[in-house]
Amino acid sequence: MALTYSTNTTYTGRNVWTTEGAREICINYDYMPLTGYLKYAAVIHRMSETDGPLNSYGIEQHENTVSERFYIRPVEIIVDADLSDIGLMQNIRYLMCHGPGCKGPRMNTYSYTDTDSETSDTVSLLSVDNEYQVSSETHSLKSVRRMRYYHAGDEPRHIYITLKGRSSNGDVLYGASIQRVNDNPDYIPTKHDINNHFKTAMSRLNKCPVHMKVSKDFKHQLKKNAAHREDITAEIVDEIFTRQGGYLKVRGMRA
Repeated sequence: MALTYSTNTTYTGRNVWTTEGAREICINYDYMPLTGYLKYAAVIHRMSETDGPLNSYGIEQHENTVSERFYIRPVEIIVDADLSDIGLMQNIRYLMCHGPGCKGPRMNTYSYTDTDSETSDTVSLLSVDNEYQVSSETHSLKSVRRMRYYHAGDEPRHIYITLKGRSSNGDVLYGASIQRVNDNPDYIPTKHDINNHFKTAMSRLNKCPVHMKVSKDFKHQLKKNAAHREDITAEIVDEIFTRQGGYLKVRGMRA
């Protein structure tokens, strides 16, 4: 029997659980198979030798978290149309690891101009007196990680991040650059775009990095051999969108 869809046909999943190795993953999603529109949020529990599978209380708390994320901060993106159930879950897991992550950007009501002031690095955007400061050892790190994040929604952006950080305490220094694609949300950055934006992000990391500390649950993702860095990427994007003085936090104060 052939299936047919209308523009309003929606597949809905709530509290869909899957286990991958030591990870218990809960996902909420809405998917429109005709257009490929996908809205989702997820939460991950990592089991360890001392922290095994979730009990009923833990399951309830994780389901509450994913429901709140889906309501307040969902990821909204276009994927392939007419995906099977397995294909849809594979797409969501890929996006969690290599795309927007487990949740969308924090929404706020600021009326400031949304700009990262690409033309100048001379303005001091952050007050050192009131901001977290990483240890001197973090500044001396040589290894730099490069990460990309696609922020969907009404104002889609590609976000390029360079960072160095310490897995022992979660200290991170980062610089970022943002590419807006409002006129064409399906635009795929060229190699030239990618190189230029990472060059800008690297310049900001060297000259005026943002200082932050990632969550203790995810600081292990700063290790050289980390399997992925999806959660720390999402936390850095959250930090970018907290804004300071009306500007996105793509850079800190010039030293």
